[in-house]
Amino acid sequence: MAAAFKCKAVVPRSDQALLDIVPRWSETSVELPALILEPEIDEDIVDAIKFAKTNGLILVVANGTCGPFVPITSKTLYMKMSRFNHVDLDMSSETVRIGGGATTAAVMKAITKAGYYTLWPNSDAVGYVGCLLGGGSSTMNGLHGYMVDAVVSIQLITADGSKLEVGPFSTGKERDLFNVLCGAGFGFGVITSVVMKAFRISNLHLDNNNNIWTRRVILPANAIEIAARTFAVMHQVPPALTMTMVCTRSPPTSEAPGIPITMITGTYFGPSKEGEVAAASLFDEELITSALESVTELVSLADINLPLKPLSINGGHKGFSSTFLESIDAKAIQEAFDLWLQLGDRHLDAYPTSLVFNRWNTEAIIRNGQAEPGRGKFFEHRTQSMVANVMRWSIKKESVQAVEQFGDNFLRIVRSGSAGPPKSIPNNQRPDMDLEELYSRGKIAEIKEIKYTWDPLGMFWCPV
Repeated sequence: MAAAFKCKAVVPRSDQALLDIVPRWSETSVELPALILEPEIDEDIVDAIKFAKTNGLILVVANGTCGPFVPITSKTLYMKMSRFNHVDLDMSSETVRIGGGATTAAVMKAITKAGYYTLWPNSDAVGYVGCLLGGGSSTMNGLHGYMVDAVVSIQLITADGSKLEVGPFSTGKERDLFNVLCGAGFGFGVITSVVMKAFRISNLHLDNNNNIWTRRVILPANAIEIAARTFAVMHQVPPALTMTMVCTRSPPTSEAPGIPITMITGTYFGPSKEGEVAAASLFDEELITSALESVTELVSLADINLPLKPLSINGGHKGFSSTFLESIDAKAIQEAFDLWLQLGDRHLDAYPTSLVFNRWNTEAIIRNGQAEPGRGKFFEHRTQSMVANVMRWSIKKESVQAVEQFGDNFLRIVRSGSAGPPKSIPNNQRPDMDLEELYSRGKIAEIKEIKYTWDPLGMFWCPV
């Protein structure tokens, strides 16, 4: 089987450790695949498509390793895109071409070194293209919108082996393909590269060698009331400010491992003096008096994701329970927090499970959706200004069910004050979830139609 390919191809043996063969962020929904392929050039991908079609395999494209909702089975051809990891900045056009296997860390390092940035997720380990295909939320939502709003073009190889470059310039069925790739893009081909808008760091008017102003307050568990109240009252934030609240337990390497803490962070993409005004609530005397630590610092744009690095390691049983919200009540945050404490007390191996709340300004997001080409893209949830999220994580398989039940209860609590149907981000989808949380009924019908046009045999894994 492996001899049929010119590139690296491995047929896993049953006696090999799963994570040695398929290094995934989560061990959930993972079996040894039929074949693992690491293409080096486009022709290797075309050969793989032909092979999968002939042998009845489902082709799973691994742009990264952080999609726990994507199942890998014994009928999977697992394609690792790690060789397609180039990041090429074009200053003349202010664009950057990013390879289909590049990680967020590689993108950030390459273009910030040259004085530019683009839109990226808040984890260095995440595959850049994989995040983009689900819409792509980032710390710069308020400034520029979602990642799909900065796409210039997408290069891919389709199920019939055709090589295409699609974008707003495309027409007919190719324009439909581009639109669906921007928000509902899982399973329509092998993305070999994307071209994104690149922005000059100098236009942010940052202080002290282009560092990002941040304010972080860390509070103990008994201060959850004031932490929840501080975050909940921020109904509208300026475009340059992103607010994050994380409920987690101190790591095993800390002085007091396993202690529950809450971190509230304000990140401002602009001058420090403006940041101090925008995040004034994080200097409130009552908040600071209750805090274990409060710090204001300037962080390199290339290092802005480092605080979440501990959440990016591979292994364990992980997943997301997340929802878009327009607002949240402080009491709901407190109730979810109390339930989270109980989970960690009853299931010690679930201590890495964390709560994450993000808030941003929606003006640019809404404006992008109303303009051409944003109206056609398959990302619909543009009016919600925050996400409430459980990053589910248990070390033992025996605790998975309890952690998943906690995730369901969390969603029920935080959604209790929201009107309308529940809405979730495709990047954080759950296996077997109601797809109408991700897309409207009309969009789901369009996705199925476009899927049949470009992959009539269903050869690429797709949630729809």
